[in-house]
Amino acid sequence: MFPIGPELATLGVFVLAVFALFVGVLTGFVVSFILKLPRKGLVTDALLGFMGFATTFIAFILVPWPRNIDPRIPAFFVAVALPALHQFFRFRRISEAK
Repeated sequence: MFPIGPELATLGVFVLAVFALFVGVLTGFVVSFILKLPRKGLVTDALLGFMGFATTFIAFILVPWPRNIDPRIPAFFVAVALPALHQFFRFRRISEAK
């Protein structure tokens, strides 16, 4: 295996983070469709997916773990979980206001 430069590694992480942005939008859209919510807050879901992926990925790279863990798996889990939680809290807030 050949080593790659930091520029290429950074570009790869950025591409994965942009993919996580779309995963966040898709997750927010699906959860809002299931909960019958208005399609507002999808930009927030996109940013939650992007930032959740980026921070989790960097945290799993920088924090020493007892085992070698692939940081993409928990990062994508967070990229899905944060927009879903956002939509669930929106649902709770809207249903309490009625």
